[in-house]
Amino acid sequence: MLLHTRFPRPLLEIVEELADAGRWQGRLVHLTKEGVEVTVESRWVARCDAGGRWAGAIAIERTLPAGDQPVAAQPLPAAQAPGPSADLVHDLNNALAIIVNYAGFVAEELQQLPAAPSDGGRTPMARDVQEIQVAAERAMTLLRELGA
Repeated sequence: MLLHTRFPRPLLEIVEELADAGRWQGRLVHLTKEGVEVTVESRWVARCDAGGRWAGAIAIERTLPAGDQPVAAQPLPAAQAPGPSADLVHDLNNALAIIVNYAGFVAEELQQLPAAPSDGGRTPMARDVQEIQVAAERAMTLLRELGA
């Protein structure tokens, strides 16, 4: 539904900050296919693979109230096909992104714990956290298919 995003500074700089700090936050302006500009508060969190390598980002965006919009925005049109509304899919996707983000935070914290001689409790917890991440990412994929 979006054709173009205007970033507050070059995208490469934002990606570098994301890679260095693990997070980025700022305002973006999206242009819809109808030519409507929508300003959002965007928060990105780096996503790492099981080996701890940067594997992309999860973004959560909140449309700003009309007074904060540089150009008056109109709501995005709902999906034409029967099924869940675009707003519902968007809200569920945001909730799942939060689950993925916080599971990632817990996984990072588990890696930073000192290893016990048997590593008895940490390994099962790490597997559980990974299962949470996998399930939430799978649910996000299913939502994208519903929203398409």
